[in-house]
Amino acid sequence: LWMDDQRGVLFCTGQDVTNNVCYVYEYSVSTNAPAIADYWYYEGANELSNTLQFYGSTSDVTDNIYAVGWANYDTYDAYVLQKFNSTGSRIWSKKLNRSTDYSDNGYAVAVDSYGDLITCGRSFTATGIDGVIAKHSATSGSVIWSKSFANSLGQTTLRKIVPIDNGDFYVAGETNTDGVFANNTAIIARFNSAGDVVWQRQFGNPGGTTLGQ
Repeated sequence: LWMDDQRGVLFCTGQDVTNNVCYVYEYSVSTNAPAIADYWYYEGANELSNTLQFYGSTSDVTDNIYAVGWANYDTYDAYVLQKFNSTGSRIWSKKLNRSTDYSDNGYAVAVDSYGDLITCGRSFTATGIDGVIAKHSATSGSVIWSKSFANSLGQTTLRKIVPIDNGDFYVAGETNTDGVFANNTAIIARFNSAGDVVWQRQFGNPGGTTLGQ
């Protein structure tokens, strides 16, 4: 759920499991009614093996909408990023996956100060779960760079992004060093525009602590 203050509308993302569709819903704050007549969705069966679900979305200055999540392909999940225009027509869809042996999940997307997209999420590996961040062209969806953010033999999931004016951005989520969710601590980090870590902090007592949910 997020707010476009300039347009006065709320957006939420979700999934209709019964009908196997994924949607972005636009809602007018001033009129207390849907801001557009149609919901935006794409049926998984048309182009994906099973289900598609969005977990995060954002808009740009020309009212294009970007949604990120993942699609299930029977044996693995693929990180999916899609772009829609202001009336809900899809412009492009990108599947981002490092390996079909393991799953990748997208949790958040934001527009940075250069007009590019930053996404974050997680990538399963043979030894654990890596946090993943990527920069994409908003025009084409192509990956500009993609980087892992991980603890050895542990689990890291990045769930939220906040861009700032100089191209840097903050990311929040959770991490552990032993692969046990119950030992998670919250993590927040600042990255520069090239995806390099400027600083990072962990806090909270181990016990399932997280940020960004």
